[in-house]
Amino acid sequence: MPNPLSNIAGRNFLLPLFLAVIVNGLLLWHFHDRTWWPPDDGFSAHIAERFAQGEALSREVDQFVSGYLHFVNAAALELFGKDLVSLRYPLIALGLIQSTLVFLLFIRKGTALAVLASVVPTALGVLQYFNPNQHWYCLFWTIVLAWFLTTRTENGPRRFWVTGFLVFVIYMFRQVTGILTAVGALSFLLYDAWEEEGETARSSQPALFCRILIGLMLGGMIFYIGRMGDRLGILFLGIWPLIVLGWMALRVRLPNGKVLEIVKYFLLGGSVALLPEILYQLFFGNLGSWFDDTFLRMVHYAQADFFKKQMLFIHIKAAVSALDPFAGGIAWVNGLFWLGIFGAYLWVGAETVKNLFARGRSRAGGRSIPPLPFLSVFYAVVSLQYLIPHYIHETLPLVALAWGWGRGERSPQGKWAVVAVYAFFCFWGAAVYAGRPVPRSIDEILRTPPKKLTYAGGRLPFTSLWIEEEDIEVYSQMLQLIQRETRPEDVIFAVPYEAQFYFLSGRRNPFPFTIFSHGVQNEGELQAVIRSVNEHPPALIINAPSDKRQDRFSEEFIETIQGRYALLADVGMFEIYRPVDRIGK
Repeated sequence: MPNPLSNIAGRNFLLPLFLAVIVNGLLLWHFHDRTWWPPDDGFSAHIAERFAQGEALSREVDQFVSGYLHFVNAAALELFGKDLVSLRYPLIALGLIQSTLVFLLFIRKGTALAVLASVVPTALGVLQYFNPNQHWYCLFWTIVLAWFLTTRTENGPRRFWVTGFLVFVIYMFRQVTGILTAVGALSFLLYDAWEEEGETARSSQPALFCRILIGLMLGGMIFYIGRMGDRLGILFLGIWPLIVLGWMALRVRLPNGKVLEIVKYFLLGGSVALLPEILYQLFFGNLGSWFDDTFLRMVHYAQADFFKKQMLFIHIKAAVSALDPFAGGIAWVNGLFWLGIFGAYLWVGAETVKNLFARGRSRAGGRSIPPLPFLSVFYAVVSLQYLIPHYIHETLPLVALAWGWGRGERSPQGKWAVVAVYAFFCFWGAAVYAGRPVPRSIDEILRTPPKKLTYAGGRLPFTSLWIEEEDIEVYSQMLQLIQRETRPEDVIFAVPYEAQFYFLSGRRNPFPFTIFSHGVQNEGELQAVIRSVNEHPPALIINAPSDKRQDRFSEEFIETIQGRYALLADVGMFEIYRPVDRIGK
């Protein structure tokens, strides 16, 4: 497989690269402050603030996701000030670097295609949910991984070491994404080394370790994907890595020594990526709590009921129904837009499997599956956990780039077809969907125009964002109530996932956890929280009864406090309780 960056030094690509950076920069800057989802923003900001103030992660404040997200967010608050918009600035920088890497990957296929491909991760990715969550950092590092594996084609210690380092960096932003990417990256390294060795890989040398490693990865993927509730989603996204690993289990044979070399350097690179977090936890003597916080509890949390809904069927049905000619022009185009998105996952998976089987029949020629489409098949499974629109957008950029990768070099007609498709999807994604409030349903996405946004700076504290007027009104009322009923040194308690009130009001959270179902996972932990509340009553308890993260423990907690707390007010979706003994004071 030739290095895609070879022989471009003499090309006049600096001007189109400059154009790509400018286009992406303008999009990122214009939309960086035009999306919020209060619980997610609050989660990121609250933990980052407590970390920046010196509280130890996984001891005094739970991480929930691996710690590097909190490292970045805390640094952003320190550098740019206490404001939700501060957490968006690192994403702008990553977006510019990411677009440059994609441009360099695609430049051999033509400058027009390279420029449009560079916009794909921006227009179909971060702009759709410009929020400081861990997924955008994972996508960035996965694109870096695809770029590295594409440009560094020699199988040797450096390639294996850097791959392990990048995969574990991804893990340190989001655990499940890191594990899925690790399976994809290790599978690619085994497959690519097998192709490189050719017939010698089918020699009589022992290949037991290769079989064991592929078997473990296949078994783990079967277990994980099999637990997903969305059966149609498994067909569109989940079946393809299983077929790839199944094919590899039957065909790929590498000598034990080669497999050990790959795994050794892969883990060596991974250990370097883990080192900052390990040293941090060792300093606080906290490795056990860190493992419980970011692994054991996350495994339990991932089994929540709301993850198991049949979402993809609902989305496809809504997109098809939008094609009704009487539905209106925008709804019709929206239906095509979303059907094209779902079709991209199916297409890339099926084409990757087809190329794999074709390669198995004929070993002549170059390597058949480049890193980008190979990794995208595994990375797409990230969305399978919860197939709501913004989870789809968190893997769509990699899948969309993989879709255009092969088509962009087959013929001039194919290249310009990819240019046209990218142009439409990037334009529609940026013009129609970017910067709109997070919708409540797929029907709202397809059939309603974006709502008008209002600048919240000066009306809500620490919120220099453009958001919906109704959100400004709800949060203004809530914050006025909190300020009236509490003192700055008081604690409040928000259930089940409403950490935005801690950050915006400046009131303290009495517990390490920000998500009730992460901090309370059995009856003993529930009773401990109830005892703490009885002994040290928060000045207010805020509950969001319609939040999808409500479970039997959070509902039982609210029932238990009823004798000591009385309902003070209903504001929007929130219930506010205060201690009975404070009524009238």
